[in-house]
Amino acid sequence: MKVPKYDDAHLFFGGILGTANQLQVMGDGLFDEITMKQWFVLAILEVFKEEAPTLKELAEEVGSSHQNVKQLALKLQEKGYVEMFQDLEDKRKIRIQSTGKWQQTEVKYQEAEEKMLAQLFNGISEEDLRKAVEVLIRMRENMEEMKSNESESGSCLSF
Repeated sequence: MKVPKYDDAHLFFGGILGTANQLQVMGDGLFDEITMKQWFVLAILEVFKEEAPTLKELAEEVGSSHQNVKQLALKLQEKGYVEMFQDLEDKRKIRIQSTGKWQQTEVKYQEAEEKMLAQLFNGISEEDLRKAVEVLIRMRENMEEMKSNESESGSCLSF
């Protein structure tokens, strides 16, 4: 890959976007029943063990809009992977929970997933991988802070 003459921040930013697109294409080829984005929603849904999250809570964790996650959840509901239902205390809220179908289906893909990840991270040390995770976490924190500043100032972007 020919690297353009940009600073590291621009290269990393562009690299994340390009890599995300490539990962989505690879992931879509990995599963028969669901897309990579649907898989990610299911993976994040597993984080909520105590109580089924609202669509808003799930969207925040997925890092996507409420509407996008709702569309993904509706497709997953059609396929029998999740159930969507009204919150018992606040009828305006929609909650989403796994039906358990994915946990049963996931076994089918476990070996292919492990092989893909091994190939994807081939030659990358545990230390480098850990550092990359730290960078991504810090970027997410910065984005949350940017959103918070945005809502306070009324501006689309706060610099």
